[in-house]
Amino acid sequence: MTAPEPVKVRCISHVGVTVADVDRSIAFYRSVLGFELLSDARPSGSPRVSLAFGDVSLELFEAPAALESYVPEATTFGRPKLALTVEDLDQAVAALEAHGVEVWGPRFETPASSLVWIRDPDGMPIQLHAFTNGARNVVELLRR
Repeated sequence: MTAPEPVKVRCISHVGVTVADVDRSIAFYRSVLGFELLSDARPSGSPRVSLAFGDVSLELFEAPAALESYVPEATTFGRPKLALTVEDLDQAVAALEAHGVEVWGPRFETPASSLVWIRDPDGMPIQLHAFTNGARNVVELLRR
């Protein structure tokens, strides 16, 4: 019997972390570590702030209860998430199913991407998404 094909991951899109105080964390990552503020979606109702260091994006989420519908288990401070970009989300879901990996929660459609969630063997959330405009990662998406 042949092993199923792996998910076709293009790259790491971004890493997300849930924080207790987004403004305090923005100040730390910018002034202490030299990150660039890419976007602050809080004024539009999203709990997300995106920072960049080169081509690597760090998403910071403050942990209000509203996050629970967007990021599973996101209310745990310091809880990381890894976001991976795939070219074809349907292929990725089929490959996951072939490996016996359960998709966690519903499929989300946003103006920028389609995405699903899985967990690694230790329970860390992993977001798999395909950008609708062909971007490879959040830095590329937000700089367009």
